[in-house]
Amino acid sequence: MQYLTLIHIDPALLDALPAGEFDRLMRGCFEKADALRDSGCLLGSQQLEDPPVRAPCACATGWRG
Repeated sequence: MQYLTLIHIDPALLDALPAGEFDRLMRGCFEKADALRDSGCLLGSQQLEDPPVRAPCACATGWRG
């Protein structure tokens, strides 16, 4: 069985972090991801770009934009 996990970082909370704290937290995340990958439990990971402020999306009732 495989799972997909999506992590969203709230820009307002990110801006409220003290200087250097984001880098420290991300280093910890990368270390854990490396350990999971080395053990064969993590198949892949990818950092995504920030989404635009407003983007069109397909909904069951049609396009919204």
